[in-house]
Amino acid sequence: MLFRRYAPPPEIRSFVESLWTFEAEAGGKALTDYILPDLATEIICRMDGQAFIRGPRLHLEEITIEPKARYMGARLRPGVALKLFKIAARDACGSRLALKDMGCPAAASSQGDFTRTLVDLFRRRGLTSETIALRAVDIISRPQGRISIDAVATALGCSTRHLYREMIADLGMGPKTVARIARLRRAITLLGAGRETLAAAAVDAGYADQAHMTREFSLLGMPSPARWRQCGESDFINTSQA
Repeated sequence: MLFRRYAPPPEIRSFVESLWTFEAEAGGKALTDYILPDLATEIICRMDGQAFIRGPRLHLEEITIEPKARYMGARLRPGVALKLFKIAARDACGSRLALKDMGCPAAASSQGDFTRTLVDLFRRRGLTSETIALRAVDIISRPQGRISIDAVATALGCSTRHLYREMIADLGMGPKTVARIARLRRAITLLGAGRETLAAAAVDAGYADQAHMTREFSLLGMPSPARWRQCGESDFINTSQA
């Protein structure tokens, strides 16, 4: 299998984290992969022209990748795809939504074609400014230990109530859920590096202690941190299925 990640062109870099392509082995067996809990949304295009949005994931999800599967995708910052396609946040979390007649890059035949179509889509839809929710996610996701929701609201110059409303409307989840997934993603990176004890990784990721990290891993459907470190992270995790 071959998974490659690309930097997006400058004109959409504020909204697109990365572009990627994936190709499974020809003649191989179907593979089992796992999609981690994730705040981001992805636009995924199959080589047969079908396209869909994979929304934010609040729990670990097991998927099957068929032999000869080929995809192109764009990993968008949280909430961006929903604004781009005018999708209600409540309909996106945990969902896979087909993109039909929405001006999406569904008929792209190459990675370059996909990128050009995506740039044109952003230009036509006029998405040019960050939202409060997107700025809040950036603050919460920084590797800075624990941060209170009050502190996030203060940094953004709004009340906690307004911040909560904006995040529910734009992301389909509140600040606490965003913080829980952000901590998990930081912990996974630290556990994968293998340079720290579980207790140290927990604190550096933003948990109160190792027991707090273990509880939250369980809440998100993850193996225990010790088990996750033992298994290691798949080289192609967070790729897509047919």
